[in-house]
Amino acid sequence: MYPSQTLATLARQETEVRRRIGVRRGQCVAAATAASEPLVWLDLGLTLWRRTSSVGGLRDSPFGRLWFDALTRYFPRLGRLARWGSLLHGVLGLFSGVPRS
Repeated sequence: MYPSQTLATLARQETEVRRRIGVRRGQCVAAATAASEPLVWLDLGLTLWRRTSSVGGLRDSPFGRLWFDALTRYFPRLGRLARWGSLLHGVLGLFSGVPRS
């Protein structure tokens, strides 16, 4: 039906096309992984926020204020974080109303 030389050429071309598809598939996987990395970090941050957002209101209670004052003497950076914590709590609280798909 077909000459054997034509079949051999077609087989080589098919092998080459399959090899290129495999290489490009690997490149696409690498590019998709690199492109989605910031989304993974954002998702982890939002998950952490959902777990710890209730702690943000602790600082506003009288006991929480005393506890944070004592703690910030030993860890000054925590004081800066606590100072901005209520603002951060309000801003990130806006995301809790965003529907998840």
